[in-house]
Amino acid sequence: AVISAIAICVASNRAAAAWHPAPNSALVTGLTSDALPGGFGVVHALDTGDQTYRDVADGFTALPPELLEADWIRAPDRARTAVADRVLQFSVTRDATVYVAHAATGGALPRWLSGWERTKLILATNAAPGVSFALFRQDVRAGSSLSLGRNTTTGDPSTPMYTVFVVPRRPAPPAQMVRDLTAATAAPASAAQAEPRPDRHGVRATGDLQVGREIYPDSDTRVASLPATLTDCDLVSPSSEGKRGISFSVSAEVEVYVALDSRIEQRPAWLADWIVTRDTIMTTGTFSGRFVLVHHRFTPGQRVELGANGTLPSGAPAAMYFVIVRAVRPALHLDAEDASLRGAFVLNRAGNTGHGAVSLPAGAGHVITWTVPVGVGDRYGLDFRFTASTPCGPTPARLTIVDAEGHVLRTDKLTFPAVPDSARWTHLRTRTGSSINAGTYEFRLTLTGPSPLIIDSLEVE
Repeated sequence: AVISAIAICVASNRAAAAWHPAPNSALVTGLTSDALPGGFGVVHALDTGDQTYRDVADGFTALPPELLEADWIRAPDRARTAVADRVLQFSVTRDATVYVAHAATGGALPRWLSGWERTKLILATNAAPGVSFALFRQDVRAGSSLSLGRNTTTGDPSTPMYTVFVVPRRPAPPAQMVRDLTAATAAPASAAQAEPRPDRHGVRATGDLQVGREIYPDSDTRVASLPATLTDCDLVSPSSEGKRGISFSVSAEVEVYVALDSRIEQRPAWLADWIVTRDTIMTTGTFSGRFVLVHHRFTPGQRVELGANGTLPSGAPAAMYFVIVRAVRPALHLDAEDASLRGAFVLNRAGNTGHGAVSLPAGAGHVITWTVPVGVGDRYGLDFRFTASTPCGPTPARLTIVDAEGHVLRTDKLTFPAVPDSARWTHLRTRTGSSINAGTYEFRLTLTGPSPLIIDSLEVE
């Protein structure tokens, strides 16, 4: 009983002391509320047991280590029903990471959280027994003001009020695959051009890309949504004012993605050989909008030379592109002329990667068969490089995968994109329809449409 009394006394003293922090420890200033003036208060040195809400006596029972010793804003739980557009406003005195602990799910989450990164962290409090609060995160700069809205979009009175935490911002981890990064004062003319001169605006590279990351070093623009395959990658961030090129080397086998302002109708010429994806990235902040992704594969030690940014149809500047670097398995490059051919023939074509390319007529009697060894059981990316003798529309095809014993594992329908310019090579990028085990396989390609194609190579990734 004596020990229990001491514990209660310590918890009570700690909660009281938390309202009188040292002045030089505050991260939060200018705290106001349109919904409940004077109803919120700044607390310092967060710890388990601290009273969660001003009007409920119970405290936190589980906190992630990232929040221990944080400054935080103690709200009244009755604010859960507030309908003001600005329930809470405050500023930060230094670069910080702001967390919001929220219990709502799905469509009940407020719209103002849409640009925040949902972390895997959770917390719990006896003030809402049995409820897990998800933590959303956003990095903010010193002097930034934040305005947070109502608790839920639906006005559900059963959802406990959110709580806000502020911690000094930890710098993003360094990039893992980007080396010798420079920004250019002029667009590089070719891959052989000498090292670009430094740009006064600068450029930086960071690792572990996540939703919520700042895209430019001089702007509040952040990643709002991101394809799952690009999380944890390296991010190359130019100045938002930078309109010139970027140059860097890579230390591993990578796919380099350039995120372009979707309003650009004519892609820069230096991206002509890059592959267009269907994925997009959404951003919030000054340069909020949609960015489309194009990509190209690079090998260890290779120099990546990126040119000037594109412009809008009106001639106005577009939002500056940014770059994502993703590690990939080394690709297996297989030239078509080295494959087994039936009803197809080898020819020379400007720009082919080997000692020729293969003209593949349409029809069941015309087949290119590659022998493909794979090392691990997985789905594999397939990149067909091709063109046509004359411009043509989309061309349907069939890909059959046969194992070493002659058993057909699967037959998939493919569609080669249209070839508007037969002087250029283009790509069909797809994946095996299912996982295939380690071993050696035959990949048999047959065109089922009316148009013949010229096949340069297959890369298996």
